[in-house]
Amino acid sequence: SRMGLTYSFLKQQDKGLKLLQQALAMHRELGDKYQEGLTLFRVAGAYTNIDDYPNALDWLNKALAVNREVGNRAWEGRSLQQIGSIYFNKKNMTMH
Repeated sequence: SRMGLTYSFLKQQDKGLKLLQQALAMHRELGDKYQEGLTLFRVAGAYTNIDDYPNALDWLNKALAVNREVGNRAWEGRSLQQIGSIYFNKKNMTMH
C-alpha cells in the first residue's frame, strides 16, 4: 500500500488508487484489520492529495471505524486529526 501512496503523491491517482484497492482487498482477505485500517487511511490520503474532500472524508470515517475496532489508538487519533483538518480547511476556503 506504500507503493499506492507513492503514486498518489506523484499525482498518478489511477495507479495509486488501484494499488491501494488491491492492498485493501488482500488485507481483508487475510483478516488483517490492523493493516486494513492503515490502508483505508492511505486511500483517504490519496483523495486528499487531489482535493477530493468528500471521498477523503468517506475513507477517513471507514479508517476511523476500523482503527477503533482494533484498538489502534494512534491511527484513530490520526484519522480524527485528518478529518478535523479537512473540515477546518473547507471552512477557511469558503470564507475567502
